[in-house]
Amino acid sequence: METNEFDETLRALEVLAGKHQATELFNQEYEELLAKVKEQPLPRSGMLAKMKRILDRQLVFLTNRWLRENRKEGMN
Repeated sequence: METNEFDETLRALEVLAGKHQATELFNQEYEELLAKVKEQPLPRSGMLAKMKRILDRQLVFLTNRWLRENRKEGMN
């Protein structure tokens, strides 16, 4: 995978992160990109670090969404 292809895919993931309608699409695209990165020769830690930052952002979004839903249902 070329560096620019990785960067473009990463930018697309950044757009999907934190959107209610795109949770499943984010998961699918992230898994596909991860599979491609795993095929790359070592070192690939830079790519994985960039992916982790986006995944962390998605995790915060999903956790906040879960907390809001629990508050709506009266579960503290």
